[in-house]
Amino acid sequence: MNQVTQLQARTDQPSRILVVDDDMAARLMARQALQRDGAEVVEAENGRQALELFEASKFDLVLLDVVMPDLDGFECCEALRALPGGAHVPILMMTGLDDVDSINRAYEVGATEFVTKPINYLLLGYRARYMLRSANTAIELRDSEARLVRAQHVAKLGHWEFDFDSRIFMCSPLCESLFEIESGVRLKSASQMLSQIHPEDRKRVAKLFRALFKDHRPFQGDYRVVMDDERVRYVQHEAMASRDASTGSIMINGVVQDVTQRRLAEEQAHQLTFFDSVTGLANRKGLSQRLERSLGQVTRMSPHIAVLAVDVDNFRRINDPLGHSVGDEVIRELARRLSDSLNNENIDFTATITEPFREATLARTGGDEFAVVLTGLSSPDGAAQVARRIRRLVAQPITISDAQLSLTASVGIAVYPLDGEDADTLMRQADAALNHAKGSGRDRYQFVSTEINQRAVERLSLESNLSQALELDQFAVYYQPKVASLSGELVGVEALVRWRHPDLGGVAPDIFIPIAEESGLIHPLGEWILNEACRTAAGWVAAGSKPIPVAVNLSATQFVAQHLDRQVREALSDSGLSPELLELELTESVLMQDVEYAASVLEQLRDTGISLYIDDFGTGYSSLSYLKQFPITALKIDRSFVREMHVNSDDAEIVSAVIALSHSLGMSVVAEGVELEEQCEMLATQQCDVLQGYYFSAPLSADEFVSWRAEYEAKNARPRRLLQRLI
Repeated sequence: MNQVTQLQARTDQPSRILVVDDDMAARLMARQALQRDGAEVVEAENGRQALELFEASKFDLVLLDVVMPDLDGFECCEALRALPGGAHVPILMMTGLDDVDSINRAYEVGATEFVTKPINYLLLGYRARYMLRSANTAIELRDSEARLVRAQHVAKLGHWEFDFDSRIFMCSPLCESLFEIESGVRLKSASQMLSQIHPEDRKRVAKLFRALFKDHRPFQGDYRVVMDDERVRYVQHEAMASRDASTGSIMINGVVQDVTQRRLAEEQAHQLTFFDSVTGLANRKGLSQRLERSLGQVTRMSPHIAVLAVDVDNFRRINDPLGHSVGDEVIRELARRLSDSLNNENIDFTATITEPFREATLARTGGDEFAVVLTGLSSPDGAAQVARRIRRLVAQPITISDAQLSLTASVGIAVYPLDGEDADTLMRQADAALNHAKGSGRDRYQFVSTEINQRAVERLSLESNLSQALELDQFAVYYQPKVASLSGELVGVEALVRWRHPDLGGVAPDIFIPIAEESGLIHPLGEWILNEACRTAAGWVAAGSKPIPVAVNLSATQFVAQHLDRQVREALSDSGLSPELLELELTESVLMQDVEYAASVLEQLRDTGISLYIDDFGTGYSSLSYLKQFPITALKIDRSFVREMHVNSDDAEIVSAVIALSHSLGMSVVAEGVELEEQCEMLATQQCDVLQGYYFSAPLSADEFVSWRAEYEAKNARPRRLLQRLI
């Protein structure tokens, strides 16, 4: 590379150099030296002329004499730096002054280099070349930094660094803006950044920062930042520690990026992909995704999942004459009704605790079509219950634009695993069942399975018969004895309802009780059972029998009914039965649905003077801390644990634990489902207080119980072989 190219500017044009000196000979010598290297030289004989030339044109380098009349070199240099384009141009000051103060002043006013006269003009070209090259490098660096700043601004990228030695925390402008740190303020820690992080994310991010600062462990994470105006920004953050090889000091560097727009775009894309724009519900794709997830979470206790395809019958009668805007309003209203019902919104406590499913997902899958996925079903019957509810909700009149609309719905039901084991198959089968329901006359529901359909038809028949059973006096209360485990003494009975239908025969309680709960018949039926049990027990006392308590089961809906305590008082008053002879049994799951409400109702019931039992203990999820607060007299061990306790060590341990727990809480304990002498022996040995089950007697009618009791007490009937061993 020759000297000419070495004194070219970055534009490949000759460098333009301004030589400022009041000495013409010095200017001439400098011109000749610089022109030999290919530079374009412009001369100025004083400082003011130099400023005028600089303002009028662009220069790559300025050679400036210090001692000049009117405006000396120091003043001219300072003025040049203040002109547009003068901040970064290299300035070489030339002077005969070589004292330290002059040199210091030259640098203070902005000189790049300082040379003393006499000037070695042979070396001047080399010095100029060096200064131009350094200036070009500085320009490139500034341009690169500017491009980086622009790129970071476009990418919303900021950075920060922390020096362990100085304990100074430095932030870039975007980082300051993102975390609302006052510009230019030097922080001592990352606490300001952490204070802006969303409360739900703060603990997780603080843990990452602690690991970074304490163990120098790098991290990468996403979180939310809450601005002072409560706007939420989404941030991606990476940080790592490094050690300076020369000083050994540790620096921590972090990069933060505001990804709010990208996150919102992703959420919008997700919304458009998986959700319906009219109702906000999941669409068919979103429903399929959730169904696949649910299929991977099936449990042994809740082995069934149901897919319900719902079609609004003859919806074109609304869309065609009234227009799509009205049709959309109708669809939104139906979506609201179904969503509120399935998600227990605006529903009373009764509905909450009698749902046949654990979770429901509602979707809009077409113009006039919805779909529901029910998880946590113990049996397919729960899907039929929901289908009937959907039909009732759709059938309720809708008033839009002063017009009252009446609609019906058809429902197709597919059940996992009977009708399919993957999402596509189940949804396809539900659609097929829906088409069958529509082809059969609409306004009905249809299972895929013929067997389940038959059960559904039978259930409808039972529901119809059940509504008349109370009026036709088809119910009866049966009584099962309860016996003291050690003495064998009869200590009480449990009242159990039975339905004797003239054509169907005996209908099991686990079949008709759920139907009664769903239909609302449980309220009059439960009240009748309570009154009948109290009347019968009072009659036994009046007949001269030794008083024994009668236990009556309360359903979930009865427990949450208003004025339950008044109903109990009236039953006692009307029958004349003493309060201490009435026991009410409730399951622990009922009590745990709303602990505060349950505690309030239990206190009201206790004030009547009756006793309170927790039935089927061990099958729910009661908390010991809450159990201590309830005014409970006794716990009843569920029959599922008693049934195999003599052959299953786990069941035996559970029974033993419940007995110990009951006694530690000052409660007595009852074991139900006792059928074998071996079970009696084990329970008595473990100090279970009361036994109940077929080992002693099946449930008996009131008359049969009177006869059984007379015979039992006459013979002092008790598990004699057991007692003989224990005594």
